[in-house]
Amino acid sequence: MSPLGIVIILILGAILAGLCLFFGRQVLFAVTMLHGPVFVPSADDKLQTMLSLPKLTKKSKVIDLGSGDGKVLIELATKHGLKATGVEINPILVKKSKNLIKSLGLSKQITIHKQSFWKTDLSDYDVVFLYGTSYIMEKLEQKLKKEMKPGSQLVSNYFKLPGLKPSKTKNGVYLYRF
Repeated sequence: MSPLGIVIILILGAILAGLCLFFGRQVLFAVTMLHGPVFVPSADDKLQTMLSLPKLTKKSKVIDLGSGDGKVLIELATKHGLKATGVEINPILVKKSKNLIKSLGLSKQITIHKQSFWKTDLSDYDVVFLYGTSYIMEKLEQKLKKEMKPGSQLVSNYFKLPGLKPSKTKNGVYLYRF
């Protein structure tokens, strides 16, 4: 093959790879936007910070929005003796977390709902946990302002609410009081 033929093949290959990357990212972004953020578990040190910031009592009604694998809920049940609710849109993560919760004997303490947290009424909860993503925070802030009762708390891992000042910040975790 001539040097010119090799150059043409390399250029076409680079163009094809670029198109695959570009359109692959666009498809991935669109799927993520439609079904919620990609699941990323909270690191153990962040989880401990998340649990240390809010005032938790045995009577606290707690929910984890985007509960993923159930890690936050399991800690709340095992370390704090709390009943907790999780909301998760990804059916695979719902099944995984329900199986883990059942295997740990925590089914009476933890409930997982397969639904979007946008459709979840937060007015009954005292403490809301969240590890969201930047593009939801402004809309979520409006929902929280409407639904959270006075004295309730939001714990957000990494992402800030744009219009509210946190009452506490530690290790990249934010506590908001309503």
